[in-house]
Amino acid sequence: MKNRTRITLPVLALSLVACGGGGSGSASNLPPVQSEAVIDSGNAEAVAGRSMNGAFQTGGYGGFGGAGGFVTGGSSGLSKPAAAGGPAYQVPIGPETTPCAVSGSTTISGDIANPATITPGDFFNIDWDNCDDGVGVVIDGLLGNTFRSFEGDLLSGQTLLGITLRIDNLLATAGNEFNSADGDIELTVDTMTPMLATASSTGSIFTVASNISTDTLRNFSSTVTENTGMLPSLVTTTASGTIESSQFDGAVTYSTPVPFEALGDAYPYTGELLVTGANDATLRLIALDEVNVRILADYDGDGATDETIDTTWTELVPRPEFPAF
Repeated sequence: MKNRTRITLPVLALSLVACGGGGSGSASNLPPVQSEAVIDSGNAEAVAGRSMNGAFQTGGYGGFGGAGGFVTGGSSGLSKPAAAGGPAYQVPIGPETTPCAVSGSTTISGDIANPATITPGDFFNIDWDNCDDGVGVVIDGLLGNTFRSFEGDLLSGQTLLGITLRIDNLLATAGNEFNSADGDIELTVDTMTPMLATASSTGSIFTVASNISTDTLRNFSSTVTENTGMLPSLVTTTASGTIESSQFDGAVTYSTPVPFEALGDAYPYTGELLVTGANDATLRLIALDEVNVRILADYDGDGATDETIDTTWTELVPRPEFPAF
């Protein structure tokens, strides 16, 4: 599994295709929050699946932003060797526009106070203009990073970063498949403790869309911790928020009363997600193992289980939809 603090920025756009990310329109133009969804046997699995995907969706961005590329000096196209004896990497101020291999272009811009370190207020943007680099994916839209805070040491990799991630109509298209994202995420990426990396994400509104669904998350938060001292690494996730989806009418809230745990890139083998809709109806998703998941459905909100649904992770949240957390 890749360490999230070392994923470079182009991977973000490419991963939108793999992870099911995507947005539709500017957040300021989105409709007001919908009324609570009525959960019943007809939509229970759709509500459960979209809520599960939403819970993990924003956590997948924790390894992106400024921690990828600039901080690690990765091959993001954002960093250039400095003069001998100077800082190892620095971000060009730009704007610097580079043609893509087949068609389109990429424009990099930024303002870095001191190339040797990170200063609060530093920012850089990458703006794809229908960029086709011949890898099967065409990318359009803007990804912006502003560093809010910084502690630690870049050379050791032990850092505490506060980053505002701006995603503006970022669209990735591969053949007939598309994914896009729109919204802002406040990230805190903590690698101060050796072998541990924690990414916390919060935001007020974020929209993702694909051929499968269009989902809007509101007042969301997630925390993903990866313990790389284990092999495969142990990944723990907590999340909460509200989600609306084109796959069901209305909005539901979700939370993780029991954190999810997974090994490497596998599905969770333990953990619970609680989904609540109208009239206190609930769906409780329980990870039985990394293959199977159980849904306890209480449709009338009386606290008793009305239906038990046993399914698999691949049926509930297909792998192309499940972000690599």
